[in-house]
Amino acid sequence: MKYVSTLADESSGREVEFEYAVLNPFAADGGLWVPSEIPTISKDTLRSWQGLSYQKIAYNVLSLYISPDELSGEELTALIETSLADFFHPDIAPTVRVGDRYVLELFHGHTLAFKDYAMRLTVNMVAHFVRRRKQKAEASSADSRSKVNVVVATSGDTGPSAASAAKLNSDVMNFWCLYPVGKVSRAQELQMTTMNADNVHILAIEGLDSDGLDKVIEEMMADKNFVQDMQLLSVNSVNICRVVAQSIHFIYSYLQIVPACDKEVVFSIPCGACGNQFGGYLARSMGLPVKEFILTNNENASIVSLFESGKMRKRDTLATYSNAIDIQVPYNIFRYLYFTGADSTTLRDWMDTLTNGKGEFELNSEQLKRVQEGYRSVAISESETIATMEKFYNNEAQPSYLLDPHTAVAMAGSLRYYPQHPTKYIEELPIIVVSTAHPSKFQDVCEKVTGPGSTDLLHHSLQTMMYQREYYYKVKGHAEALALLKRNMPLCS
Repeated sequence: MKYVSTLADESSGREVEFEYAVLNPFAADGGLWVPSEIPTISKDTLRSWQGLSYQKIAYNVLSLYISPDELSGEELTALIETSLADFFHPDIAPTVRVGDRYVLELFHGHTLAFKDYAMRLTVNMVAHFVRRRKQKAEASSADSRSKVNVVVATSGDTGPSAASAAKLNSDVMNFWCLYPVGKVSRAQELQMTTMNADNVHILAIEGLDSDGLDKVIEEMMADKNFVQDMQLLSVNSVNICRVVAQSIHFIYSYLQIVPACDKEVVFSIPCGACGNQFGGYLARSMGLPVKEFILTNNENASIVSLFESGKMRKRDTLATYSNAIDIQVPYNIFRYLYFTGADSTTLRDWMDTLTNGKGEFELNSEQLKRVQEGYRSVAISESETIATMEKFYNNEAQPSYLLDPHTAVAMAGSLRYYPQHPTKYIEELPIIVVSTAHPSKFQDVCEKVTGPGSTDLLHHSLQTMMYQREYYYKVKGHAEALALLKRNMPLCS
């Protein structure tokens, strides 16, 4: 398997190996890496995977994207096992029945968010490749910098997950995380700031939202000499390993519900940067029987505008209960637009317009038709988010189930298009709502439904953090954040 840039044309296109794409997440032309072709899984092969563990499914999927010349079967197995070790549920990612539909629980990892599933693997993959390069350099007496610098911007869940994985790889990486002050939950904040590790550096940034943090990293990445000197890379979902790995849970969930592989399902996904959307797209393109995806936004509604009218417009980001998807520039959507036929010139114009220009672009009617195929989209208000949480928590007709606000957005989206029915969405057309975080990470919001002091909001992994010392830099705005990174990063490398 080779990887190409979304902005490459036939004359300048360069195919690279998986390792290169992981360690250099942005192509030299500014594009994002995508598989040169999407592998396929036959229905017989998919059926033969029924009953396999999450780890085995992960191995089978990743083997399609990574050549054994780059990672042996033993190496890949070890990376998967290490990355998924000590999760809080034996099934890793169980799909459970909730009322008349299903919920895929992706919150049993170390930081109680779906990012743990692909993030740990990505960070460990980076560390593996860096160690291997270092060993080769030492064997040939070549000069090799001992550590890479990994940077992420987070709207809430990416930072804790990446930091917890980077902490375990201190021999080969320094980790830098930017989060927006006042725009993440207290639990998310503590998961980052109590990460007492010499190689983990947390920046609490005032005056910027999640998209603003991305601009800081984008400007830093544009300094090619600095990137090369610092061996700087990102494990946000710009990294191809992240989005490929996010195809796994769709396949695993499907096989839990439809082991005979004899019917289609619907997935409802809360969408931020659209890494999960693209992971689902890869899964369906490989052959997973998915009738459609429901892409759900909160009141920011960035992705809804694109799928409904073909218009992508950057607005000021609204702070909502579902803060991890408070995003206006869902950069993974450009990977999807690449596969729906947009050429490199058009994609470059759209990317530049959205990030640096007037902040909007529009698809033509033919492009919109291709983009909409197999997708619906919906924006969910704050009041509907809370009402959906109450509907499933305080319901005498069915067992109580507490949704976090992001999962509530996805649940509300599924109900918008598929109103409740006693049997249809279990037996005929299973609907699977993707749950991306544990409710205990959003205590203030969830207490609007549970009342204060609910045991449903207790998770042992969060309890001790309230009493631990916090470690972080506090800075104001774009310029100060960029200056701190460029000043401190060389001191730690």
